Amino acid sequence: MSEIKFISGADSFKVLNPLNPIYKQRYEGIVAFSDTLRAEMLRAGYAKGVFPWSVSAPYLWFFTDPRLVLDPSQLIISHSLRKRIRDALQNVYRRDGIKHKLEIFLDHAPEDVLSGCAAARPGQDGTWISRPLRRAYLESMKDGFFHTIECRVDGKLAAGLIFDSIGRMLYGESMFTTLPDLSKLALSTLCSIARSESVHMIDCQEATEHLISLGGTELSGSDFYQSLQKETARDPIDWRLYCGRSLNDCLGILLSDK
Repeated sequence: MSEIKFISGADSFKVLNPLNPIYKQRYEGIVAFSDTLRAEMLRAGYAKGVFPWSVSAPYLWFFTDPRLVLDPSQLIISHSLRKRIRDALQNVYRRDGIKHKLEIFLDHAPEDVLSGCAAARPGQDGTWISRPLRRAYLESMKDGFFHTIECRVDGKLAAGLIFDSIGRMLYGESMFTTLPDLSKLALSTLCSIARSESVHMIDCQEATEHLISLGGTELSGSDFYQSLQKETARDPIDWRLYCGRSLNDCLGILLSDK
């Protein structure tokens, strides 16, 4: 595995070429490894389209090809999701015919959202969101890289989404929900903000039926990488504009052209 690069710090990514075909042909997308995870390494890796995907050291860094992405303007809104969005605009979540108060926030409870995303799903022992990765994510909030969206029902965290941001490039990481359709509302909120901020692409890393059903499409690794370089070079989003207030009203843009 001499072609697999050891990452000692953020600068190690500068000479990494994730498009080298040998990574896909021989190593199933593994391009590098490291013995630690730090905030500056995450930002440098994601700027190259490379992400860690291991629960313990050595941490393996991947570049998936093809790459699933979501154009925020192409989010598929089903009839049922449209009804949820309309309710959310009124701060309402309905379940079993009962109205509950719904509030959506940015970066309000990042540790709790990370815990929700890291919790084991039915049939799984755990997820790839290890404690070292969680620490690195939280540390990277200081420079605006890592963010969370929280959906609260009657004041209680019921769903959430974690994502990253460089320039106008967004990277969707993981979602969780304890109630029907709330993770879709979290993603819809992210797409709403993305549309308002002229974001063209959310990286979803790997294809799943769920994401494809919501409008995700695959790009070749080279097309993704070319777009990535353009989007990360654009002026960054000022996420402070979305903190400390309810984001429910942001969802209106999704219904404006329906």
